[in-house]
Amino acid sequence: MASASGAPIAAVAAELDRRWPDPFPTLALPDAWDTLVAVILASGTSDTRARHLAAVLAEHCTGPIAYRERPPSDLEPLLTGLPRRRARARAIVEAAGAVVRHHGGQVPLSHAALAALPGLGPWRADRLLAEYAGRPAPLIDIDVARVVRRLGWVAGSGHLPAIHAAVAQRCAREHWIQRSLQLRAIGRGPCRPQCPRCRRCVLRASCPSAGMG
Repeated sequence: MASASGAPIAAVAAELDRRWPDPFPTLALPDAWDTLVAVILASGTSDTRARHLAAVLAEHCTGPIAYRERPPSDLEPLLTGLPRRRARARAIVEAAGAVVRHHGGQVPLSHAALAALPGLGPWRADRLLAEYAGRPAPLIDIDVARVVRRLGWVAGSGHLPAIHAAVAQRCAREHWIQRSLQLRAIGRGPCRPQCPRCRRCVLRASCPSAGMG
């Protein structure tokens, strides 16, 4: 359940939009499978880089059947500069196998089915549906969750459903994706799990946890 206290959304939104006035790059590619690949890759790099790498892979493999038949070691050299590229390549091949086995080679566009695929999970399922199918949702990952907790938008430790609800209630539907990605950028930047750099954070004036680091 969302906390009624915490940093005021108007102040937070103003600072976030001042820092990131333009929409974040989209991960969507023309094909649902290639978008799914980009979403998997984005957990290890920037969204712009993930989209580029997914497009590079698409030049060598077309669709989940082709990916399923390639060993992950064939994909690794194409993922230049990507951290943990072996794990990412394996996740893509395993997701391709699941799409072929359970969905006839077509990427499912239901949240439950997507979240069950290897390498995805609930957050990436939301991201794919938002980007490719135009179904906006708050995008909650570990970095967004940490920032939301420190902003005081949830009571106590705040499990993911409460964090999801807090963002959904405070932000207009049309801002769910952009606001989530802005919060993720804060979490990947100054609002670190250990030793947060509060003095470098654009939300320091409104965040009740400012001064932690």
